[in-house]
Amino acid sequence: SPKKLEVVISKKEFQPGEAIVAKPSVKDQTNELIPSGIIVKIITPDNQEALADVVKSGDNFEFTLLNTAMPGTWKVKASVLDLEETATFSVSEKKLLAYAMNDQLLLVTNMGNIKFNGPIEVTLEGAEKTSTIIKEIALNINETIAINLAKKATSGTYDIKIGDAVFKNVAISGQKETERPWRTYAGAWLAIVVIVYLLFLLKRRNFGKKLKKTLHKGKMNHGKS
Repeated sequence: SPKKLEVVISKKEFQPGEAIVAKPSVKDQTNELIPSGIIVKIITPDNQEALADVVKSGDNFEFTLLNTAMPGTWKVKASVLDLEETATFSVSEKKLLAYAMNDQLLLVTNMGNIKFNGPIEVTLEGAEKTSTIIKEIALNINETIAINLAKKATSGTYDIKIGDAVFKNVAISGQKETERPWRTYAGAWLAIVVIVYLLFLLKRRNFGKKLKKTLHKGKMNHGKS
């Protein structure tokens, strides 16, 4: 009769995306293996049931973790008749970003198992010019952000490099080289004109006050005479 239930896991710590190999075994009073079916359940750190199956005693049970598998302590629960046994393993934290190009949009997706907060660095290598874009992003698990490179770079064809990803010969229809200086100069001239106009109004107001005061004083002197 079944007297002992064991669960052996291949190792104690796993990375997201790895395969877990567990072996449940039920034995009798003489420590001999009993070829019985064992109910095996995988329980997440937040006490959710990830998988349930029936495994033959002494056979390997394999379960592959997702890249987004929750970090923390997981459980492998085995039960047969009135016997129950639990083994644990841990899943470590993993930061993983995936990149894709859609026309001029750089798509960044959080494929890790924790929220991503931090900067990303994008390098645009052109035939005549190389530029770098650094952007702070915050992404939840499986969340995607789109970065419009046309707003960040001048028109041209570039090799886009970010992390381990490289996108060759990406055409960007951004600003022309001559647009930026023109906008800068136009903005500066506009600011100067506004300042001069405000000074003119202020001076004119002060002059009007002085003139009014002078005329009033002259009127009083004339009345006395």
